[in-house]
Amino acid sequence: MSFDVFISYAHDDRPVADAACAILERSGIRCWIAPRDIAPGADYASALSDALDNARALVLIFSGRANESPHIRREVERAVSRGIPLIPVRIEDIEPSAALRYFVGSVHWLDALTPPLEQHFTNLAATLGMLLKRDVAPGARLVPGGPDPDARAVPTGAAPDATMKRHLFRARAAGFACFICGGFGLLLLVALHDTFNLLLAILGTTLFYVLVFRNLTRDLVMARTMLIVLIGLAAIYLVGEVMQSLWLFAAIGSTNLIFTLWMLYEVNAMIAEKGRNTSGVRSAV
Repeated sequence: MSFDVFISYAHDDRPVADAACAILERSGIRCWIAPRDIAPGADYASALSDALDNARALVLIFSGRANESPHIRREVERAVSRGIPLIPVRIEDIEPSAALRYFVGSVHWLDALTPPLEQHFTNLAATLGMLLKRDVAPGARLVPGGPDPDARAVPTGAAPDATMKRHLFRARAAGFACFICGGFGLLLLVALHDTFNLLLAILGTTLFYVLVFRNLTRDLVMARTMLIVLIGLAAIYLVGEVMQSLWLFAAIGSTNLIFTLWMLYEVNAMIAEKGRNTSGVRSAV
């Protein structure tokens, strides 16, 4: 039986996997999915291995259940070892385990975290359509956005897009600089025995890390929204410090504000770059 894509999923995610399969096949992409495509009486493990060896791409429906499944890890490992392009589709907002991260850490992810799932699976079909149409060589995955397939095909374990990587590095550098400025402010509040403002500063630093810094690798739009809110609050506090002639706090606050604005600039650049990549996928199909 001829097919294009192997769909790997945890047993509890079968309704999602079946929906993805239906949309892909409606788009002309033939899928292999268990147990539908295992012949009656055939050995289950042998059928999976044969299908993986003949697949042109593997789609991983990634969830908490898939993250903990040893069967999923074996399928992903076999696909990577055979040079089969891998596209993980995240249906839950979690990070891959250490075992899976080794194989999928640098692969282009597709997020399907918000309904309707059909829209995300349609985007998946567009990505796969471009990959299969260009007939990417074994051992390579396609980075969306370039007109020349040979120039944009990179090994499965290669680094992410260089432009995104540079912006992410700069955003993290700005974030660390914000933490350093915040640390000086905390030390100054400790020295002044200002317990109330110290607690507020600790709360603000914690929120900055949880709501902004961690979202740099998860939800860029949420990170941008929180940065805008925090910039507004920082500006208000800075005005108050200047009006009270608290010049040392004002100097720390203004420096922190500058680094936060820099971080916002880099996050906006990453969102724009991601949008260009998505447009490249859609226009190529």
